[in-house]
Amino acid sequence: MKQLILTCLPSFYKNLAFKELSELSEISIFYTNSSPIKRESDFFKHGLDDQKVIPHKRIHENLLSLLRAGRKADFVILGGWDDPYFWFMRMIMPKRKLKVIVESSIYELGSSSIFNYMKRFFLKGIAECIVSGDPHVRLVEELKFRGAIRKSLGVGVLDFDYDSISKIGTGTVLNFLYIGRISRDKGIDFISSFFKSRPDLRLNLVGNFENDDYINEVLVSDNIIHLGYKSRDELRAVFAENDVFILPSRREPWGLVIEEALYHGLPVIVSNMVGANENFVRQLGTGVVFEMDDSKDFTSKIDFMLELKNYNSFIEKIKVIDFNQKKNQYIRSFI
Repeated sequence: MKQLILTCLPSFYKNLAFKELSELSEISIFYTNSSPIKRESDFFKHGLDDQKVIPHKRIHENLLSLLRAGRKADFVILGGWDDPYFWFMRMIMPKRKLKVIVESSIYELGSSSIFNYMKRFFLKGIAECIVSGDPHVRLVEELKFRGAIRKSLGVGVLDFDYDSISKIGTGTVLNFLYIGRISRDKGIDFISSFFKSRPDLRLNLVGNFENDDYINEVLVSDNIIHLGYKSRDELRAVFAENDVFILPSRREPWGLVIEEALYHGLPVIVSNMVGANENFVRQLGTGVVFEMDDSKDFTSKIDFMLELKNYNSFIEKIKVIDFNQKKNQYIRSFI
């Protein structure tokens, strides 16, 4: 079976997944390399030797290359509906060949009838949706998709070259961790307000600020520490020095960093806008979910986590997660 995969960025977690997929299926990969977000260099590790990044200025040649590759493939897998090249393939390829990766969730369904109509129209030409989790299933169902739906339970494959780590139960819960872009859409200003009022707790922030003005909104207390950017190789030590991971995003299609935190044994606190909250937090019992930007609810969830009985219960549930099985499910969702 020959498959053409057309997606946006050659991220490490997609590259690793496609490497393993290439051992099970004959694949060709094209990356449009389109993203408004600046990424660090190690975000693009583990690329395949024969993957192709589409040059932005050679549109005519790009379209011809995709057309030829699509005709040779048994299936064409599109990385979403938000790139002109995805729409090109959607319009020229027969429906029976087309699959689409859906990493957006029902939480992101806007009220714009025009955009929702465009998504419905796009999906009418698709035979199968490969969706990240339950909120993503509900999105395509809301958009009236009538084809096959397959859950991948993720957005890629973790790149750690060591086994998952079991956290040892602790007598105190003091250190809270966030890793990622430090930006308003990630809700870091919201949690910094809470930690300013709780000097007995510590919030460690790993990542780069979106702009200098935001620094003054976030670093408002001595117990909020900016550790700067850390490479992938440094993350093991960072996770080991903390007790709980927080992802307070106002918009988060999935949240791969939740899987990374669980891989290192940390219970998690996430907002209800994080796409992974249902499949990786609520269903597995690995932490708690709070209503986005709700200070009262967030405070109650922190207090719940601080109770050692609850905290140690989360640790025990994390220990039984089979990360290898979850990796295999993601890879096989493309076959």
